[in-house]
Amino acid sequence: MCASGLCARATSARPQGSPPIRVESDEVVVPTSLWPAAGWEMQWFFSKKPVPDLKASDFRLFEDGKEQKIQAVTVEHSSGGGLFLDNFGTQEWEGDVAASQRWVQLAWGSQGSNWFPAGPPGYYLITYFPPPSPVGSCHHINVKVHLEGAEALAPDEYCRTPHTPSDPLVGTRLGKQLDDFAGSDGAPKIALSLETGLFYGDANRTRLYVTVEFPRSAIKFHSTMNGLRDEVGILTMAYRTDGTLAMRFSDSFEDRGPVFVGDGSDDVDFLKPLIANHHEAQMELPPGDYNLRVVVSDGTKFGRAQMPLTVDAYDGKALGISSLVLCKQFHDPRQTSPSKQSVPSTLPDFVPLVSKGMEFTPAADTSFTKDYLHSAGLLFAYYEIYEPLLASAPGTTVQTRMRIINIKTGALVTDSGLRSAADWMEAGKSVIPVSEQIAAAKLAKGSYRIEVQASDFAGRNTAWRTATFNVE
Repeated sequence: MCASGLCARATSARPQGSPPIRVESDEVVVPTSLWPAAGWEMQWFFSKKPVPDLKASDFRLFEDGKEQKIQAVTVEHSSGGGLFLDNFGTQEWEGDVAASQRWVQLAWGSQGSNWFPAGPPGYYLITYFPPPSPVGSCHHINVKVHLEGAEALAPDEYCRTPHTPSDPLVGTRLGKQLDDFAGSDGAPKIALSLETGLFYGDANRTRLYVTVEFPRSAIKFHSTMNGLRDEVGILTMAYRTDGTLAMRFSDSFEDRGPVFVGDGSDDVDFLKPLIANHHEAQMELPPGDYNLRVVVSDGTKFGRAQMPLTVDAYDGKALGISSLVLCKQFHDPRQTSPSKQSVPSTLPDFVPLVSKGMEFTPAADTSFTKDYLHSAGLLFAYYEIYEPLLASAPGTTVQTRMRIINIKTGALVTDSGLRSAADWMEAGKSVIPVSEQIAAAKLAKGSYRIEVQASDFAGRNTAWRTATFNVE
């Protein structure tokens, strides 16, 4: 991360589980991990102590080819990312790069395989004072280590760029590429799926949830022993109807090293690169009409998506309802949630979508094949009901209703009728997080719209919230 005045970023792989290179005041902090040197076996290397107690004298650091004096070297354990188990198997979670953003690698695990990171679960923070340079300049970094059988893997660049924690790519090389493509007519080569959701919780505070997905095969990477590949960046911007910029935030994902994939035996089958293909971000946005635009790039290829967005006001006094988002993956955060990085920021923390103790991952791509639906059959609708009367009258009753409509024919496919929401209520809370599984496998091929509404004993009804999906 970066502090005020300076920004640094990595353009090659960063160490397993480490944060991006950061600048604090006039100090550059370089996260560095150890990897086996050429000719050394990886399994033998990592059977040794993963994070040896090395000092500043064990490292050499060069900026633009000139050796710099290392001020300090400290050891940190991986704080973001890791493997977690969801309904599809073992997945890779990069964790929160900024306070309100995260990357996830979706649906590559298998219940029957043994997946584990190849890299050590810790890294070094090497601190030095950089020579004076103008704001906007970028500088090459090279780190060497004096340890038999080991090589240092560290970011190779930092840039002096003023920015906010929510926009770490502003002014960087990749950030400029994203900016240029966002305003160009260039044809995208990375297919993006984009979905949004609006959640309220607190009165007069609207949380915008933006979900983006793209095929992992669309991302270029360098298949090497260290898993080096190009950085993947994302830029999200919301424009007002008069064309002025209302909100902007960015994020990046860099290789976390290879993963060994095995069947539980002593033999390793192959090394699998970790490529996150799902990004989630949350930001507060005032009520109004906007045009949301998202750009993704690996530095070579680009993807772009946009959609109109209306943020409704909610004062917290009436019965309310959030957006309806569709999900196909969920997990138990009490057992598998990765720890967050501590990022000083005025940004809101990332608020997961949790219902009945399970965290649901919103899907940006809401097209499902019949084969998928018959084999997995997992499609969930998640939404939140806001009932302020629960604070003063805990016995308040709330009901929900769900309809599924065939978009082409207009025919009503299913109608749940009014049902009690008591099963999703939590004592002492006025927010009711609802999660319902959709029997999509029974539907014929076509396009469908799900509609949900809430009502209470006082005779109040919310607006209908909708989401669409395709069965192919």
